Order: sequence, then C-alpha cells, then structure tokens
Amino acid sequence: MGVGGEKGFANGQRAAARFSKPCGLALDVDRHLIVADVVNQCIWKVATAKGRVMMVAGHVGHEGFANGEGAAARFHSPLGITVDSNNNILVATTDNHHIWMIAVAMARVTTVSDSSNAGFLDVVSALFNAPMSLTLDKGNHHQTIAGFSNVMHLNSCGW
Repeated sequence: MGVGGEKGFANGQRAAARFSKPCGLALDVDRHLIVADVVNQCIWKVATAKGRVMMVAGHVGHEGFANGEGAAARFHSPLGITVDSNNNILVATTDNHHIWMIAVAMARVTTVSDSSNAGFLDVVSALFNAPMSLTLDKGNHHQTIAGFSNVMHLNSCGW
C-alpha cells in the first residue's frame, strides 16, 4: 500500500494511501492488516483483499494522551501492535509508556495501563518503560511486552 519513498497520510485504495513511518504490523481475525504509524501518531487498517486503507484511531500529526473514539484518541509514538481473539487491537506507545486497547467495532480507544510514568512494575501496577512490542497467545492468557531494557511476561492479561 502506498508508494515506496513517498511519506504522508491518506486513506485510500492501494497506491493512493500514504503512511509516514509504519512500524508495528498485525493481522486481525478477519485477516486485515493493522498498522501502527509512529510518526503520524495513528493506527491504520488495510482491507487486504480490496487494498483499501482507512484510519482506525488517532489524529495525524497530533501526539498526546487521550482515550476517545477514532480521531479523538491521541497516541505518542504507537510502535508495537497485536490483536486479541475478540478482534481488539492492543497498541504499545513508546513515548507515553502505555498499552492501549481499541475496540474496533466502535473505534473506541481506552488505556489498559493506568500511569503515564515510566517504570518496571507488574501489570497490576501497570508501569511500563517505553513499551515497543507486545504479543498475546491464542487464548489471550499470556502477554509479553518488550520495552526499554526489559521484557515482561504476564500470565494473565486482565482485560
């Protein structure tokens, strides 16, 4: 999708779509490609069969920290991404030290962690230091988060 070497931001069909710095990639349960764009501060969905690209959440070029629907949500450096078995998108934002969940049916973004402070505590305290990637097992029971100088494996996701 998009054209190599041409940065930007645009929904659209195949070559008309634009990303700035797509970093995180995941497939949802419908086999659509989910893309975390770290420079545009947003999450994109690519309907792989049709090649249609559409923004799911975030506001292009507006970094921040806000729950909300669609463009009302704000991320700061969305980098890591995965999708759970309920088709919720989980996003690791490196610069505001959070894990977010996007309920795709409503494009509703909420934080999974409660603090914007960096740290190395467990999921109950929900302190992460620059989370960069995350994974889930098939049953959503085990999560692994990699961040600045640490890898954290959690036995229960709790959402």
